[in-house]
Amino acid sequence: MENIFLDRKNQAFFEKNGYVKLKVLSDKAVEYLSKIYLKYEKEHLKISTRFHSTSDTSNKSLIQNVNIEVKEILLSETLGLFHPIKSLIANFMIKEPGINSEVAAHQDWTFVNEEKGFSGNLWAGLQDTNHQNGCMFFLPGSHNFTKSLRVSPSYKAFYESLRFEIPKYAKYEPTKKGEGFLINHAVVHGSGVNLSLKSRKAVLLGVSSKSEQLLHYYKPEKEKDLIEKYHIEPNDIINLKKDQRPENLSPISKFNYEFKELDVKLIKNKLFSKKQFIINKLKGFS
Repeated sequence: MENIFLDRKNQAFFEKNGYVKLKVLSDKAVEYLSKIYLKYEKEHLKISTRFHSTSDTSNKSLIQNVNIEVKEILLSETLGLFHPIKSLIANFMIKEPGINSEVAAHQDWTFVNEEKGFSGNLWAGLQDTNHQNGCMFFLPGSHNFTKSLRVSPSYKAFYESLRFEIPKYAKYEPTKKGEGFLINHAVVHGSGVNLSLKSRKAVLLGVSSKSEQLLHYYKPEKEKDLIEKYHIEPNDIINLKKDQRPENLSPISKFNYEFKELDVKLIKNKLFSKKQFIINKLKGFS
């Protein structure tokens, strides 16, 4: 993998585990971002789901404004962390209190040729995150377990039959205000239910290798194995509508692709830690 981090220890941890915890935001930046969110909170609260993002509003003006304002702060706050990277789209990520606020174990879409480059999410909390309000969890090393496309809008993942078992064995990562992660898009991750009485707010910025062409893979609902491949730019991500093809773009290729679920025993042996399962039980994470 190319060097992403200026710090070698961060680079080594990221390569092995598929994510790394970082101090992303200063207290001043957290305060400023919280004020920006309050400015746009009314539009975000129109969304009915317990977990939602700025992009879910489908309000192009709002999405563009949040992208510009949040991206500027995140990039300035992380100048000393990374080698030059490409920034994609920035969002507020809101986890409202109550059931159905959890995010199931998943991987994010494939955005680059991962044999040559990398893509991921820079995530930072605007308050402490913990078991009570639904902190992040990860399945360390899962980004290296198998090479498979991750496409829009949905597909059969290699761990599909174990998806709802993963939180029992995952590593939970509580954070302090302003802490966050760089998350490889290929690592299996999610977050717990928000059992508190307040919304849990975070910011997120998609990033990728500076020199790699951005890609989007789309699987038409009525086609069993057909995949459409697109060349895209960051603005195309901003304009992307939920579960739809990129607007005003034609695929550069179409091909058949089979999504294979791997052997359950193999996944459990390689990725499920009995020690972590016991730790999660003791700490109340599962």
